[in-house]
Amino acid sequence: MEANMFPWLLIVLMSVFMEPQAIAQGTNAELAGARAYLRISERLGTAGQITYDEIGAVKKAGFDIVINLAPADEERNQLEGYLVTEQGMSYIQIPVSWEEPSQRDLQLF
Repeated sequence: MEANMFPWLLIVLMSVFMEPQAIAQGTNAELAGARAYLRISERLGTAGQITYDEIGAVKKAGFDIVINLAPADEERNQLEGYLVTEQGMSYIQIPVSWEEPSQRDLQLF
């Protein structure tokens, strides 16, 4: 699989498999400060690494699931899973190597 196809496959799969209750009711305003935030549809949004302070905005925007595709990093996201679940959302981490995304990464997604 070509590496440049990987993000698009993730977007397609997420939009197909998300549950109806995960539909976001908010607007782009809640996450306007998030790095590279883009609302793909009412059911799907994407952003760079969110800050701990932005986790509440993710919930306010109506999202129920946060999927982190970045490798675990003590400085960047040590408490992220805990803080996301404290807000009542589900947290999934799939550490993807952006230099070499694999078929296994896609299967985990």
